[in-house]
Amino acid sequence: MSEAMNLHFWPRMRIKHPTHVKGQLYIPMINLAMYIGVVIIILLFRDSSHMEAAYGLAITITMLMTTLLLGFYLHSKGVSRVLTILFMGAYCTIEAIFLAANLSKFLAGGWCTMLIGGILFLMMYVWVRAMKIRHHYIRTKPLDDYYQIISDIKADVSIPKYASNLVYINHANKEGTVDNKLLYSIINKQPKRADHYWLINMEFADTPDTLEYRFDTLVPDTLYSITMRIGFRIEPRVSLYLRQVVEDLVADGKVDLTSSYPSLRKNGIPGDFRFIIIHRVYYPESSVNRQQNLLMSMYALISKIGIDEPKALGLDTSMVVVERVPLIISQRNGSIRRITQIVEEE
Repeated sequence: MSEAMNLHFWPRMRIKHPTHVKGQLYIPMINLAMYIGVVIIILLFRDSSHMEAAYGLAITITMLMTTLLLGFYLHSKGVSRVLTILFMGAYCTIEAIFLAANLSKFLAGGWCTMLIGGILFLMMYVWVRAMKIRHHYIRTKPLDDYYQIISDIKADVSIPKYASNLVYINHANKEGTVDNKLLYSIINKQPKRADHYWLINMEFADTPDTLEYRFDTLVPDTLYSITMRIGFRIEPRVSLYLRQVVEDLVADGKVDLTSSYPSLRKNGIPGDFRFIIIHRVYYPESSVNRQQNLLMSMYALISKIGIDEPKALGLDTSMVVVERVPLIISQRNGSIRRITQIVEEE
C-alpha cells in the first residue's frame, strides 16, 4: 500500500514505522479496514469450508496477474519476444484452466473475492483519473517572467514581511514553469514579502530507494528552486529533507539564512521558515461533463480516507498555511445568469 501511495494510485495515509528496519511499516487505517473486513467475512461465511471458493478464486487470480506482470517486466528488460510469448502462453494457459474451474464456484463464495477486488480497482481507477484531470487543468506560467516583480516585492519595505523564508510546493510538471495560483499567492493575494523564496518540486522515481535533490539559484539571494527525487519506498518528509538541504547550502556558503532583523542578525539567529500549500477545490458547477462531475465527486469521497497534503508531505503543521483556490474546469456560460443593475427612474 505504501508503494501504491507513492505511485499515486491511492490517497496518502498515516504511516508508522515500528522499527528502524526498512520495509517494516504500520498503516492504522488499512489495519482497521482489514479488521472490519475479517469480522464481516467470518459472520458471512461462518465456517472455513464455506470460504474455499472465495480463497481458490483469489489465489488463481493472483497467480494470473503475477504472470502477466512478469511478462511485462521481461518485455521491458529486452528479453526476446519469442521467449516471452512462449513463457506467457504456457503459464497463462495453465492458470486460465484453474481460473475457469474456480469461476464455476462464483455463486458459492467467489463473488466475495470479485467484489473486494472490484471495489479496490474502482477506487484506484477513480483516483488516477481524477489526479490526471486535476493536473490537466492546472495553469502554469514561465517563472522567469516574474523574477523582477518578486525581487521588487522583497525590496518593498512598505509591505509587511510575511516570513524570512517562504516555501512553496510547486505542482507544475514542466521545468521552468510554476503554478499560476502560486504566483497569485505571492503577488496578488496579500503580497508576501520575504528575504528568500523557495520552490520545492517533488519527483517520485520508479526506483525504490532513491533520495536525492538538485539545487538551483534562480535569483541570487532571493529565489531558489529545489527538486527532490524520492523513491516509491521512501516516505516523504519534506521538512526534514529541506532542513538537510539548507544545512548543506549554508555549509557550502551558497546561502546566508541569518535573519535580516537587526536584533536577531546581531546574535547570528537564522530566519524562520513558513510553508504555503495551494489546495485546489473542485466545484461541480464549473463543468458540463456529468461523467467528470461524478468522477470528481467520488474522488472527493475517497480522499476523506487519507490525510491532508501537509501531513502527507511530512511538513511541520505549525509552520504551514493552506490556501484554498477553485479548480475551474470550464465555465457553464450558457446556464449562468449575469446579475443586472437596478435602474431607478428619475
